[in-house]
Amino acid sequence: MSENRPFWSSARLALVLAAFITVFANYTLFSKLLEWTQRSGTPVLYALSAVPVQFLLLAFFFSLLPAHRAFRPVMVFLLLVAALSAYFVDSYGVVIDREMLINSLETNRAEAAGLFSWRLLAYLGLLFIAPAFWLYRTQIRPQSGWKRLSGHMAQAGVSLAVMLALVFSMSSFWMSFLREQKQIRVYSNP
Repeated sequence: MSENRPFWSSARLALVLAAFITVFANYTLFSKLLEWTQRSGTPVLYALSAVPVQFLLLAFFFSLLPAHRAFRPVMVFLLLVAALSAYFVDSYGVVIDREMLINSLETNRAEAAGLFSWRLLAYLGLLFIAPAFWLYRTQIRPQSGWKRLSGHMAQAGVSLAVMLALVFSMSSFWMSFLREQKQIRVYSNP
């Protein structure tokens, strides 16, 4: 065991990856949210509350992920999805939905080659390869199955409780936003 490598629990890694994706892979979501608040006169504090809500939502779902042998591959797959989604949303303004996924499966080689760019490589390098490399180099603390499961479930419960407390503390904004601003909500990544 190397002494210079960090020694993390899988639950803590889930939090770090949720924060990473929230901050670096949701530029379009937060920029559209800020544009909307300026146009509508909504206080910026409400828009800023979307950052911790997005983080807590990802932390909740990531905490429910398997925390054993499949943890790293699943998290690496989610990093790849987040990097590709961020690239296409930020570059082309597309919304990743069912139809977009079907269209991507029907894309031929010529269309795919047309989408390849240096910017895509930068997104993949910074949002996928670098964090995936870090994730695989990071040593995860060995824990019993029960301790790992209880840690993840406790983290999921706390994430959900804090997120709901934040949303309900600004319930008039969030209920209106969730009901009326689907065109912004669809940019949430992943």
